[in-house]
Amino acid sequence: VGGGGTVGSPLQGIQFRFDAFPPPQGGPGCGAYLGFPERGLPKGPLPTPSATPAPTGCCASLMIPACDLFISLPPMAVWEPRPQLGLLPWKRDRVARHADTLAHYLAEVAQEEGLAALVGPLLLGRASKMTVLTQKALPMLHLLMQAGVERKREDVERAAKGLLGLGPGLTPSGDDVLAGFAAVMVLLSTQLSVDGLPHEEIGRWIAALAPGRTTRLSAALLGNAAQGEVAEQLGNLLLALASPVEVPKRVMHAAGDLLQFGATSGGDTLLGVLLGLRVLEGTRVSHPYLACQRAVALRFASGML
Repeated sequence: VGGGGTVGSPLQGIQFRFDAFPPPQGGPGCGAYLGFPERGLPKGPLPTPSATPAPTGCCASLMIPACDLFISLPPMAVWEPRPQLGLLPWKRDRVARHADTLAHYLAEVAQEEGLAALVGPLLLGRASKMTVLTQKALPMLHLLMQAGVERKREDVERAAKGLLGLGPGLTPSGDDVLAGFAAVMVLLSTQLSVDGLPHEEIGRWIAALAPGRTTRLSAALLGNAAQGEVAEQLGNLLLALASPVEVPKRVMHAAGDLLQFGATSGGDTLLGVLLGLRVLEGTRVSHPYLACQRAVALRFASGML
């Protein structure tokens, strides 16, 4: 169940822990009162029900008369879904060093499930153990990177079509990678792209293809990413990338928090972030391991259209 929200963003939600309390004085119903303390828990954009006016001391509430249920949120600081990145001291070489550290870290901790292990062949020039899922995703991810550097809409869309809905769950692995990638395009391209040009349209191209190709939840999250609205853990990581390289703890702590998100979603999202950062560097992937992947990706994607 999600609740709350911020002005101008209709898809705000919070993940909560369930606790039972007595009903608030004057609150509806005579059964259990369910409060949802959100301190320390991650927040992210999710479709939410309509909230009723909150009782005193609460920031939002939801009443379900048929179940005699009253849900209330305690007064807490509202999370900002669009991280405030514009005023930070961005330096491309600093971010590149953070990204390299994160790529090696992800290669060490990546699970066999999901797509995070592809950080090896895509960014580090290392082979990795392949699964059916990673075999399908690798050429599409390579095509996505090349198309992002060249800003070729047709190829971006081919890659996105090959990744949307790829993998199990409410947010398939392919979608999680695309969400991290789109968020970087939207939120960091102005600060970090080697040509100084925004790449926001790439995020919009991806999100526009999502409805009907993946779950409704995942399509909604990709739509938020295309608007620069991301989950709390991802926002914290993007903010941390502006930190001095001499103080890496903030970046590593934020990455660790992101990796705790879902079974594989955190690692897959981090992979998308790293691919997006590499695109903004303007670097074309040319390692021998991937030399023929672009042609393979184009043939594979064309067969799916």
